[in-house]
Amino acid sequence: MSETGKYTHFDAAPHSTHSLIVSLVPARSRVLEFGCATGYMSETLKTRLDCHVTGVELSPEAGALARNHCERVIIGDAETLDFGQLFANEHFDVILFADVLEHLREPDATLLRVSPLLADEGAIIASIPNIAHGSVRLALLHGEFRYRDKGLLDNTHLRFFTRESVQDLFEETGHIITHWLRKRMEINRTEISLPAWPIPEAVSELLAADPESTTYQFIVRAVRSNAAKGLRQMRAEEEAAAARSEWLRRVRLAEREIAALVPSGNKFILVDENQFGGEFHAGGQAIPFLERDGVYWGPPPDDATAIREFERLRQAGAGFMVVGWPAFWWLDHYPEWSRHLRTTFRCAVENDRLMVFDLRAERDQ
Repeated sequence: MSETGKYTHFDAAPHSTHSLIVSLVPARSRVLEFGCATGYMSETLKTRLDCHVTGVELSPEAGALARNHCERVIIGDAETLDFGQLFANEHFDVILFADVLEHLREPDATLLRVSPLLADEGAIIASIPNIAHGSVRLALLHGEFRYRDKGLLDNTHLRFFTRESVQDLFEETGHIITHWLRKRMEINRTEISLPAWPIPEAVSELLAADPESTTYQFIVRAVRSNAAKGLRQMRAEEEAAAARSEWLRRVRLAEREIAALVPSGNKFILVDENQFGGEFHAGGQAIPFLERDGVYWGPPPDDATAIREFERLRQAGAGFMVVGWPAFWWLDHYPEWSRHLRTTFRCAVENDRLMVFDLRAERDQ
C-alpha cells in the first residue's frame, strides 16, 4: 500500500490532494487510515483536527514511524486482515484511503469489508488517480504506456480508474458519493511527457471540451446507502437506452442515405456483420455478405474469398455495396478486397455511418 521513503511528507499547498482530503474530515473524528505510511497524514489529522487515528500499514518500517502519530498502528495487508477480530465493536467516523484503492487487487471487496466499521453518520474518504487525464490519453495516442516511480502510472498501481469507474466502485459496494473534489494539473505539467509530434487540432478540441482531462486525482466522500445499487442500475439502464437510441438514429440515417442511392427493389450487398438485423428497412433488397442461401455466413477467411464472393454477388445482379460502420474494420483487415473496391468502383457515399460503392459500372482506369 505504501513504501518508506516513497510518500513521506504532507503536501500543505491549498489545492493539494492532501489538503483536499483533510478538508473533508470533520474535527475530532475517529479515523481509520489505510496505507498510513510514515504517519504524515495522521499527524496532520491529529494536530489540526484533534482526530483519533488508527493506522493500517503494509510496511513494518513505515508503520514503526507512524506509531509516533497514531493511537494504534496495525501492520498487515488490508485485503487479508480480519477486521472483525481486529476491531470487534469499534466504529469510525472516517475510513480513509489516501491513494490506496488503486494499489489493491480487489478494491471492491475491501470496501465491502470495511463498510460495517463505519459509524452511523460515518463516511469513506478516498483519493484516486484519474487514468483519463489528458497526458495519459496523448501518450496512448503516441503508443506509449510506461510505468513510473510515482504519479498516474505509479509502478505499484494494480487498478486504474476514471470518474465513471470510481462512481461504479462505490455504488456497487453500497455507497453514494456525496462530495467530488479534484486535484487538477494541466496536461503539460505532469510527469508524463507529451508526444513530440504536433497534436491534431481535433484532439486538442476534444481534450479542451472534457473537464476531466485536467483532473489528476479525484477526492471523494461516500456514505452507505441502501439506494446505491438501485441508482447504479438506473444509470446503467439510462446509458443503455441512450446508446440504443443513438444506434437507431444512425440506422435510420443510413436507411435514408441508401434509399436516396439504391432504386427501390434493386439488390445491394450489405456488409454490417449482421448487426442491423430486423431494424434495417432500406428500399432495396439487401444481400448479407458473406452469404449462403441468403443467410449471413460470417466474415470471409481471407482476401481471396472476399473478392471472389463479392464478384459472384455482383455478377448475380447486385448494383451497390454498402459497408456499415460495424464492419468498417473489414476495410483494414482485408486490404486487397478494400483496394479492389476503391480502385474499381466509384465510392458514392463515405461518412461515419456508411461507405457505398456503385457497382453498376467500373471506374475508368
